[in-house]
Amino acid sequence: MSPFQCSETRLVLEYACMRDDQDRFVLAKTEWIAPCIDVELGEALGLLSALQWVNNLHLHNMNFEMDSKRAVDCLYSDTVNVSEL
Repeated sequence: MSPFQCSETRLVLEYACMRDDQDRFVLAKTEWIAPCIDVELGEALGLLSALQWVNNLHLHNMNFEMDSKRAVDCLYSDTVNVSEL
């Protein structure tokens, strides 16, 4: 199932893959949510979940990669965004 693909009961909200400084696999995580949500909101919630996961593991100096241009643009914007994102 691809990210954010709706099924009858659930949707993949987020998946994360953690790699070390030499790009070797370390950990992975997947979360599910129901009901189906907007893809852009799902991307933002996925980043929030990844940030919380890294914080709970007490990790520092982490780089995050996303494929949602809108979510990344919102993060780097000086404008206050009062939308769902």
